[in-house]
Amino acid sequence: MIVENSSRFFNDHVSSNSIVNAAAGFVKAQNEKYHFTGKIIEKIGYPYWKDALVLKMPVQNKSGRGGSGNVQDSAEVVYIPFVRDSQRLVNSTLRITMGSTDTTFKFLQDWQYEDTATTGMEGKDLAIVLMTLHNRVFGDTLFQMTDSTIIERNDGKTVKYVSLNTGIAPIDGSPTPGLLIAYEYTMTICYSQWVPLHNGQLTGCAPGANCPFYYQHTWCESVSWTEYEDDGMGSGGGGTGGSGGGGTGGGGWTPPNCGGPTGGRVAHRGNEPCTPGGGGGGWIPIPDDDPPVENPCDGGITALQNDAYFKANFAYLKQPAITAYPYETGLMVTNRTGNLYSSQQGNASEPEISWSILGGVKIDGLLHSHYSGLNNIFSPQDILFMAEIYLGGFARDSTNLFFGLTSHNGLPYLIKVSNTTEYRKFALKIVQMQLNKKGFTRDYNYKLSSGDDEKQEKEFLKMLRDLGASEGLSLFRASQDGTGSVNFGKWNKLSIDNSDAVIIKPCN
Repeated sequence: MIVENSSRFFNDHVSSNSIVNAAAGFVKAQNEKYHFTGKIIEKIGYPYWKDALVLKMPVQNKSGRGGSGNVQDSAEVVYIPFVRDSQRLVNSTLRITMGSTDTTFKFLQDWQYEDTATTGMEGKDLAIVLMTLHNRVFGDTLFQMTDSTIIERNDGKTVKYVSLNTGIAPIDGSPTPGLLIAYEYTMTICYSQWVPLHNGQLTGCAPGANCPFYYQHTWCESVSWTEYEDDGMGSGGGGTGGSGGGGTGGGGWTPPNCGGPTGGRVAHRGNEPCTPGGGGGGWIPIPDDDPPVENPCDGGITALQNDAYFKANFAYLKQPAITAYPYETGLMVTNRTGNLYSSQQGNASEPEISWSILGGVKIDGLLHSHYSGLNNIFSPQDILFMAEIYLGGFARDSTNLFFGLTSHNGLPYLIKVSNTTEYRKFALKIVQMQLNKKGFTRDYNYKLSSGDDEKQEKEFLKMLRDLGASEGLSLFRASQDGTGSVNFGKWNKLSIDNSDAVIIKPCN
């Protein structure tokens, strides 16, 4: 088995690069002496020689190794990616530095990103090296940061995603005196930050998901870094026999165990933060070749999900202090993309708002609250008013007209036009029903008389189906995050089949 593994170790994913082959020859010679390939495979998988990253650059000598501040002949630094058979992930790299007088090596694993003393690298740099290698093996360019502290900010921004642009490239010329390997990379970073809804900070709660006075703003920018890293060659020479690093036993050729002793910034923890079996880095690759997932929701809902100002205003209407009022509170959205909202409220104990739409003004939609004691679903008056706005030509964009609803103890809902032809038929039908002895409010109020949220939701969907509006008007329910808080950026499309079963499809 050891012979078989060693054969695959050196003969799979071979490279045509002479520098990489020289590095592979060095590893093979060491294996003949220490017989370590089985242990490496067990811990971090197989090398992908063909996807190795080669940085050929001048290396600054340290004092005590060939003089002080002298530039050594150009050195080759080879980063070899390792992948387990069970994973689609570069979890580790073997860095081999081949200088004119010495060859050194060090294993660098994803779970070591906080241990700067052992790796000799900042966590950000180790992450970018492994992301670059993952890109070379699998082609993925986008990574989600599960530990946002890897790329630390001091301005309140939280790094959410990293997209590689140029990857890592060596810097030509001599590096800065006193430092060793120099390289640069360019990438796109996407941040998020909690921003006050209105000018200035409102008191009452700290910025975050649980404070309705803040919304999460996300944006991206392209950045470039120049980094300097110890080449691992140490001081005092050592010939060409090679010296190890980052491993134990077998001449240093066994990668360290996940969960072993630590150094650097996390020494006080006693053990590395890692996931046994790999994948313990603070980032997750997002495959570029994932098949597109059909989105059951149209672009209008996607726009609402991504509109921070819309989400913050909707969240404002969900506050207990708002839904506890004995009257309805609403926001007229006269221009969503321009962040133009105007507030209106109803009279005490009256389950409606007398909306005032000035002549010539058109709107994108309405958001409003139902106070305690009212149904947690849209009322017949809500549905009729939306139809009147549509038929009266008061919608700025008739294809995306929306109404939103919050309630005292239920999840928020959205209704949105999904097909103008079908919705117009529905709007005309219910207006005619209402003109005939208020038939629409009479029938719909009767169906909503149960007081049960689940039954009311189902009756609303049955009403759309039975009146032929399922293709013209869509109902959406907000989702919840892991803490139970409402997520106004993630909606679920609801529909009903002929057996009265409610179908829930998350929007992408």
